[in-house]
Amino acid sequence: MLKQGRYRAIRNLCIGWITHAIHSTDYSERIFRIIIEILLMLVLLIYFYYWSPFQRDIIASAIVAFIVSHTIMWLLDGNFWVYVLDSFDWMKNPGIDKIVSYVKLCRKLFQLGDLTEAILIFGSMSRGEFHNKSDLDLRIVRRKDSILGILCLPVALFLRALSFFMVLPVDLQVSDSFNFLDRQMRKDEIPIVVYTRDSFRFRESKNNFCEIEKNPSSVFVIKKNK
Repeated sequence: MLKQGRYRAIRNLCIGWITHAIHSTDYSERIFRIIIEILLMLVLLIYFYYWSPFQRDIIASAIVAFIVSHTIMWLLDGNFWVYVLDSFDWMKNPGIDKIVSYVKLCRKLFQLGDLTEAILIFGSMSRGEFHNKSDLDLRIVRRKDSILGILCLPVALFLRALSFFMVLPVDLQVSDSFNFLDRQMRKDEIPIVVYTRDSFRFRESKNNFCEIEKNPSSVFVIKKNK
């Protein structure tokens, strides 16, 4: 890795740890992730205060509890491998077959109970530019006309944690509306439809994910130019 690459890695990983990319999430998911981290930090605070070397030192226990909880959430709920992918030349995605398997699992879990309006793929894959240094940009539009739609948030938390253990660079977010996606995504990113509950009304669709399942490598894998 080049010298500037090391500096890029330090910058990316520090920013990633601090922000968790939470500024780019929609309102419901942002609040949900903050609540989960606060609950985790409270549990750790109780542990460090009563049963650790920091016993009865509330300030030290709080600082350590924050650092540990924030790091856990960064690893399991942020875009850790995305930052690593962008920072180090040796890091590659695990290949289109593994990515397809992950998307199929996401579709299966989010369709349980009819939780979503749509599951969409954006990013380099939607632009036909997918290569071995690309991450997976997956967007879930949750149902707002049913209380079940809120269950998308813990399901997404589980799937992001799973992607960490799979060493899979994934940017998975739950959106409250199509309007949020329209503001967030680039205009040249025509989404790939993994699932829609009703007729698809967001911009236009480029491909259906079923086509990728049939022949993933020939459709989307494009070798990165050196």
